[in-house]
Amino acid sequence: MEELDLAKIKIGAYSRKSTDGKDRQALSLNDQKRELEPVIKQKSLKIVANYLGDEYGERRTAHKLGRPIFNRLMSHVESGAVNGILVWHPNRLARNPVDAARIIYAMDEGQLLTIITPRRVYYNTPEDKKELGHMFVESKGSSDDNSVAVKRGLKTKREMGHPPGRAMIGYRNSIFNDKGKNEWLVDEERFSVVRELWRLLLTGNYSVMELLEEAHERNLTARPTRKHPLGKSVSRSHLYKIFKDRRYCGQFESPKGSDKWFPGAYTPMITEDEYWEGQTYLGDKGMRRPKGKHRFPFSGLMRCGRCGSGRTPDVKYVTLKDGRVKRLVYYVCNRKKDPNCHERSIEESELMTQVDALLERITIPERLQKWAIETLHEVRKEEAQSHQTVLANKQAELGKVDEQLHSLLLTFTSPQNQDHSLVSEQEYKSLRDDLLKRKNDLQGDVQAQGKVVEDWLELSERTFNFARYARVWFAQGDLMTKRAIFNALGSKLTVTEQKVAIELRPVFRLIQENLPAVEAEIQKVRSPIFVLKLKDNAPSCDNFLSGRRVRDSNPRCLATHTLSKRAH
Repeated sequence: MEELDLAKIKIGAYSRKSTDGKDRQALSLNDQKRELEPVIKQKSLKIVANYLGDEYGERRTAHKLGRPIFNRLMSHVESGAVNGILVWHPNRLARNPVDAARIIYAMDEGQLLTIITPRRVYYNTPEDKKELGHMFVESKGSSDDNSVAVKRGLKTKREMGHPPGRAMIGYRNSIFNDKGKNEWLVDEERFSVVRELWRLLLTGNYSVMELLEEAHERNLTARPTRKHPLGKSVSRSHLYKIFKDRRYCGQFESPKGSDKWFPGAYTPMITEDEYWEGQTYLGDKGMRRPKGKHRFPFSGLMRCGRCGSGRTPDVKYVTLKDGRVKRLVYYVCNRKKDPNCHERSIEESELMTQVDALLERITIPERLQKWAIETLHEVRKEEAQSHQTVLANKQAELGKVDEQLHSLLLTFTSPQNQDHSLVSEQEYKSLRDDLLKRKNDLQGDVQAQGKVVEDWLELSERTFNFARYARVWFAQGDLMTKRAIFNALGSKLTVTEQKVAIELRPVFRLIQENLPAVEAEIQKVRSPIFVLKLKDNAPSCDNFLSGRRVRDSNPRCLATHTLSKRAH
């Protein structure tokens, strides 16, 4: 290719510094301009379109389409007003495949003759276009790698409970040299003041303007910045932002706008319930509590005993004589099946009291739990021996089936059976299918046989642990634990005349009916047999959240001779 006279080329000078992309470490717009000015003088370039420096340069990321100045430059190229580009580095032009293809296509069409950088000049030749293409691809790959690294770093920080970004007022960012290990710390100067403002808001006796005056009296200011080295005074809008910021209850959103919330490792200023309670006092400017999340322990579980409609929670706020505001939760009939139903609501605390009383009636004493589990392990040894015998028999039968299959194949393929006089093809397929089915059944039995005893023991122990500790878990657990225990007790949960009715699962009904007699018999008999064997899954502290059904099984599983008589 004939060498170009660069002095005759119509040059468009372009600079780009991303303010919202992953390549912020690139030279500033003015730095790029200073790097290119010697090149313009040295090569006597004629600049017909100048997009250099802070005044004219591009401030948009090249990862996405739609850069206005780049599009303007390329429109000059495609119209013939510009046929050469001056740029600090090719990656300033394109970091996505569409813009890269647009540049290469302009060279293919003869619209773009050269791309000039301080390091070298790229001409419209196959070799230079190939190298430019590689550079654009590497630039795209580098951007993708940076994106993956950033997302991985954010995920790691999220799992560690460290929120991204600048801490809100009341907290401060730690300063560590190890990247990714910075966290939020309590700002001793402001934390107590902001927490006191939250406390005053939750009393329901202060407006936001009154709280703003309180903040000014306590000299609450934002953290110092370059623009405000002494800290800017808190304004009314800033105070609203504080009261609407969910991060104060120890949760942070990541990524922002995703509505995915994670627990933070920093010290929360308020509880989550206090946060949502505070939103009710902000009126229309408060945040709305997310829908579809269980915030009440018994929502969706009960029905009205009179009309069969669902029971839904209703929150009331009552101002006490001392000025404090108390939050009350009632479960009311939603009247979907009968609009005229007059069934009364039940207060949540009364509901919990009744559930606690029910749990008390099925709670077994510690000595009975230990005794039962010890007996389970003794029975396990006997069961294990019996299962070993059954397992050996099935393995022997499996060996015989394999021999029969082999013999059948030899007979069917033998020279004496060429005319199918011994075994016809239809007989062979029928016999083979029967033997294969039997073999599959035996293999499944052999594989499952080893787990039967262990599963039986584990589920039985979980059931006894539930009967022993469910009342404690209910008293000390969070909302989801209370909900799961209530649901695990049984089915047909109804409320009639403010009384809870539950159809207990068989195993819990068995315990409730026979526990007094069993305890009395424990005192009389030295070595009684006490085993409650379960065929199906039993709820425990770890897995009862699934609300699996529990059932009693054969006579051997029953609690003592008295329990056996009553159960059967």
